[in-house]
Parts: sequence; C-alpha cells; structure tokens
Amino acid sequence: MKYKVIIDGGFTGIRRTYEGDVSLEKEKLESLVSALKESHLPTKPPLNDGEQYRWILESDEDSIEAVFDEQNHPPALRKFLDEIKAKK
Repeated sequence: MKYKVIIDGGFTGIRRTYEGDVSLEKEKLESLVSALKESHLPTKPPLNDGEQYRWILESDEDSIEAVFDEQNHPPALRKFLDEIKAKK
C-alpha cells in the first residue's frame, strides 16, 4: 500500500509531507481504511494555528483520500503517522 500524508498549518505554517510504500497486516489496513471513511466534518470551530491532515492511501484495488483537522483526526491515523515519523 502506498501512503501520502500532507500536513499544513500549525504555528509555523510549514508544509510537511510523508509518503512511502508499506506492507500492512489485513487488520491494520482495514482499521486505516475505516478511519479514512469516518465522517471528517469538523465538530468544533478550527483551532488557531491548527494543523490539517490530508491522507491518501492507494492499493492495487482502490484509492482513498480524506482531510482532517486536529480535532477530528482519528486515533488510528494518528498512531500510523507516529509510526511513520519514528522511522524517518
């Protein structure tokens, strides 16, 4: 599976991009796909200097894209992003 995460906003406003290709267990992949399909409409007004996360996951069968802000960024995606950052 290919992933791309684009993070915009924040205090400095500097765009950060993480992308790569990973092999995931079926359960973890399903968890990420489910998180991307969750409602990502903001439930609260945006935070000043808040970050926005644009996710793109591509597999042989499908491509999924979603945008979240800090307040509605699903825990499964946060955890995967932390794992990506730890490897860099």
